[in-house]
Amino acid sequence: MKININFDEKPDRLYVGFSGGADSTALLLATLENGLNVRAVHFEHGIRGEESRADAAWCRAFCAARGVEYREIPLDTLSCMKPGENLEATARRLRLEAWQAFSGGKPTVILLGHHADDRVENMLIRLARGSNASGAGRMDYRSRFGNLTFLRPLLDCRREEIEQYLRDAGVNDWRIDSTNEDESYLRNFLRKMLPEWYAGFPPVREGLLHAARALTLDGDCLDAQARAEAEPLKTSHTPVGYWRAIHPALVPRLLRLWPAYHRFGEVIPNHHLIERFIREIHSESTETRYLEVNGELQIGFSRGEAWLHARENPLAEPLPWHWREQPEFMGFSAEPAAALPENGVAFDAALLPDVLEIAAPAPGDAMIPFGAHSPKKLKKLMLDAKFSARQKDELRVLRIPGGEIIWAPGLRRSNFAPVTEQTAETVVFRRGKKEPF
Repeated sequence: MKININFDEKPDRLYVGFSGGADSTALLLATLENGLNVRAVHFEHGIRGEESRADAAWCRAFCAARGVEYREIPLDTLSCMKPGENLEATARRLRLEAWQAFSGGKPTVILLGHHADDRVENMLIRLARGSNASGAGRMDYRSRFGNLTFLRPLLDCRREEIEQYLRDAGVNDWRIDSTNEDESYLRNFLRKMLPEWYAGFPPVREGLLHAARALTLDGDCLDAQARAEAEPLKTSHTPVGYWRAIHPALVPRLLRLWPAYHRFGEVIPNHHLIERFIREIHSESTETRYLEVNGELQIGFSRGEAWLHARENPLAEPLPWHWREQPEFMGFSAEPAAALPENGVAFDAALLPDVLEIAAPAPGDAMIPFGAHSPKKLKKLMLDAKFSARQKDELRVLRIPGGEIIWAPGLRRSNFAPVTEQTAETVVFRRGKKEPF
């Protein structure tokens, strides 16, 4: 067998994730056979003690004998596990974080040794956990995470073909992870079970691989369709009618995109979250409800709207806005004006401090509306304006540092710094497209 590794354009920074197992060893040899300038990176996960350190020493010597630049990165996997994470998921997360740090933010191409049997095992594990086509088929030849591009050149190669490739190259001592024998890991259980299934019904072996490829194509197609339908999600609130009109197969994919558009990070909705979300968008309740997504995010529902709601208000502490130096900040904008604007609010710039504060309303906040002589509670002003629950969630006010509120968008401006005949410089504040907080 010959392993070909082709690029449209050879990358400047090319690395191989090198564990010392048969697959990554074959991949490293293939890069040399293809004349590629590659560097090997070995992660020492700190899990298997002396055996793990022996793997690292073998990898180091293997690279030294072939003139391959080698780098070893220690990971403290056991102490870095998060609630709900298993050891495999923690190790995968730590490797990705290490690659991101290692790359320094520069475009980086990383070759991984995943092969056809890994692809089948991955599909079965994810199907067992309730994944859709996008999840179950999510092991492809190329994947991207920010500046990182991961390539899997061995994805059509079977395990036995890879091992024969090594033997043909005179390599017979690749490393074998002893935890591969531990059947408490689902992947290891599958590796014991699948050969019996293949022996009992031979078409299964190729059929499962074809199914994994088909699910990848199906998932890619549905993901592309979801992105085409996602324009309304560029705002943090959507009418429930939008969600009701979407095909149910696209709902999980759109729920994954929506928080990511607003800096909440990637959310992978499980079937419980999806089912609860669908119940809420079809509910006729007039009450305000909140659906828990994760530790930092909820989805609110009220008056025919669904919106993203941060569990902990990141603007509980006011943010200073140097409005003269930075005309756009956190969804607010400032611009000079020669006359009173048709929209936005105008102030006498000379009477304003150079630094204002943007803040979420606090309980008991009040302001003196323009034309009034006494303060009114924001709560009463929102009630009079018939603010929805979502509008209350999203309200951000502009105020004098440590002092009074001068503008509450969607309500009214205050009496502070009015524009008069004596005004020499007018500034107009607007609240544009809401930026996520």
